[in-house]
Amino acid sequence: MHITPAQAWEIISHAQPPTQPIDPDVLWTKIAKQYHRIHPDNQADALAADTVVATDNALPEVAASDRAPSNDTQAIQQDTPHADSSTVMPSSTGVNAFWPIPDKLWINKSGVVRVMGHGLYVGLRFKNRAIYSSVADDYVEFFTDHDGEKLFSFPLPIQLNQRPPGGQININHVVGMWHRQPPELKPNLSGPRPSRRKKPS
Repeated sequence: MHITPAQAWEIISHAQPPTQPIDPDVLWTKIAKQYHRIHPDNQADALAADTVVATDNALPEVAASDRAPSNDTQAIQQDTPHADSSTVMPSSTGVNAFWPIPDKLWINKSGVVRVMGHGLYVGLRFKNRAIYSSVADDYVEFFTDHDGEKLFSFPLPIQLNQRPPGGQININHVVGMWHRQPPELKPNLSGPRPSRRKKPS
């Protein structure tokens, strides 16, 4: 639609804030069900996840799991989104805590941006431009600095359906990618790069 995230926010409807306090028993039932889905000790626990009822001793039941604390922490990290919002302006210029993707990147003069060790060719029309990343769970989106519009996105971790030889990879080779104006795939660049050494005369 070629609109900015701010314009999209103004267009869509928003849920109204709750008018009554949340029932703690209902809230804890949802927490316990989610916990048992993530940590099914056996089939009985997995089935109980759909029929669990909140009781006065629900907290000790969940807290007394024989799972190691490190496993609990790992599960929480996997299920918690790592982006506070969908805004294109990062709150810091650091690197995402889960995926090593900086908040701000640069498309060089050759139309290539480096993401997680991959030199991705995104098109010469976007050369010498800054872009911002927005990472959520297993997906990353990139927005252009000059207009705030989404430029490209793909699932994480990066998977390639083909890896041509050489230092750069056309973004069309990234599995599940989306690009606003995908660059052309040139068959003559898919083979080995010619040597730059001069042949002896």
